[in-house]
Amino acid sequence: MLKLLSTLILAGQLCVCIVAAAYFLWSELEFRARAVEVPGRLIEARPVAGIQDAWQPVVEYSIGEPPQPIRITGLLVSRGAVLPGTPVTVRIDPQEPAAGRIASFTESWGLVLLCLLLAAIHALSLWWKWRRAPAPAGRLPRPDAQNPDRPASAPAPEGLRAELRRINDQAPPVLSLILALLLTSLLPQAGHYAWTAIESIRGTVRVTGWIIDNVSVRDADGQLMFQVVVRYRYGEGTAARTYELRGSHLSSRRSALGYEVPVYVRPDTPHAGIIGSFSELWAAPVFMGVLGSIGLGLLWWQLRGHWQRWRVARHLREHGVPIRARLIEVEYRWLIRVNGHSPWVIHASWGDPDRGRLHRFRSPQIWRDPQPALQRLGYVPMQVDRADPDRFHRFCVELLQ
Repeated sequence: MLKLLSTLILAGQLCVCIVAAAYFLWSELEFRARAVEVPGRLIEARPVAGIQDAWQPVVEYSIGEPPQPIRITGLLVSRGAVLPGTPVTVRIDPQEPAAGRIASFTESWGLVLLCLLLAAIHALSLWWKWRRAPAPAGRLPRPDAQNPDRPASAPAPEGLRAELRRINDQAPPVLSLILALLLTSLLPQAGHYAWTAIESIRGTVRVTGWIIDNVSVRDADGQLMFQVVVRYRYGEGTAARTYELRGSHLSSRRSALGYEVPVYVRPDTPHAGIIGSFSELWAAPVFMGVLGSIGLGLLWWQLRGHWQRWRVARHLREHGVPIRARLIEVEYRWLIRVNGHSPWVIHASWGDPDRGRLHRFRSPQIWRDPQPALQRLGYVPMQVDRADPDRFHRFCVELLQ
């Protein structure tokens, strides 16, 4: 069950990496479509807290008349790559000239390539986790040609039936069910946070603010984090006043000074503005919504599996016939570990004498070694619906009469 959980986490991380890569790619292409290039220069290399031998280039460029200097910070580079005074090209949005980007390959496509690399690593991890592993005891021998596939004419011995019935018991997915319920419970909280954010900006006036400072704080783990300080102006004519407010979002990186951000202000309380950035308003509901959606998908997958098994069992009680399937192999899934045990999966085939077709079946995960019982029995007891054996089949020996 823990391996199933880790697989779901890997799949979620893979989806997040793909979505992030698509978002960064769209953001870069959309920014390039409206950006213009201006000259700038490197002024310093700023060390990154917590990362050894990692530096960030700081670039200065000027906008407006009279020229107003703006500083921006780039992605991680080595210190030797930053030579103060080196001329660089900066792309800016004419509508937000203070939010420039360094015109380099690393700055433009670095995050896209990083997300694609992480997606490839997660995809390889998923493939490695679920690839086939041979059984420890090797493959079981197939029945000989004198034991053809045919409906069972006699029941298996009672002792062997009881042993096979114990083998067929499934480990209850209690842990994954609890996890799915816990994650699904985050959906109402995500909705509450989203509704609170919408209500907080309803009836407000949107003004433009500028980041003027980064206040350093320590989080619960003692790590150095930063909160932005935004200055905005509200009012008309001589009644206009300037206000400052500090954001609530903690970031491990300093925000670029002079960057324009939207601020929502209520006319009756202009001093209590709300920063309208994604991290301040929507980060919590989106994060909880993603986790809740994963939990809802896991819960739906489990309930759907139980419902399908119940549906197949009910159908086979009415239309099923017992057969003797030919054993192909017993697969030992050693990558899945629950309480120190790994499951087995039986692969079998059955030739339909009426239609002349060969059907292959794969059992659910079995948490006891079925090889000794199957070796003594010589075939795999199953029950199928001859009209649709691919859809309605069951490795269920207790139905044999």
